[in-house]
Amino acid sequence: MGSGHLPSEGFFGKASFFRHVSIVDGGSTGRDPENLQKQVTKPGCYDLIINEAERSQLGVNFYYGGPGYSAQCEK
Repeated sequence: MGSGHLPSEGFFGKASFFRHVSIVDGGSTGRDPENLQKQVTKPGCYDLIINEAERSQLGVNFYYGGPGYSAQCEK
């Protein structure tokens, strides 16, 4: 999934990412999402890290990836 690397292997140069994620509300205004919760159904296959710490500079970011269906992935 993504680059094939888990986000725990390093954000930059390894994991795939989305930067400055926003949600468009009913008034067509983009807003930073709040209170995001991670849901990963097969952590042996992929993972997700939500980074809200740098919200003021880069908005909300998330990093994702993993080996997908492989020997490393639980079946």
